[in-house]
Amino acid sequence: MEDTNLFETQGMLFEFFKSELSKKDLFIFFQMYLYRNKYDKFSFEKYTCSQEVIFKCDKSNFSRSVKKLIAAQWLIKINTNEYELLYHQPF
Repeated sequence: MEDTNLFETQGMLFEFFKSELSKKDLFIFFQMYLYRNKYDKFSFEKYTCSQEVIFKCDKSNFSRSVKKLIAAQWLIKINTNEYELLYHQPF
């Protein structure tokens, strides 16, 4: 891992744990981070079995975590299947 990526990840963790989010929310955010596109957006056509494997939770728990991430301003919902990640906030 490059130093800049390590610094960015440490900053995300610091900010994340200051907010009222669970470890599951953190896990879902980082999975979205890993599977994002070059425009820092995460999308999927629909919640399928492969997403259950990636996120290790069912659709209702995923939706609950996403709502908490949006409320904490870590994600922006673009449409039903697409989210913009705001991890690049200054730390």
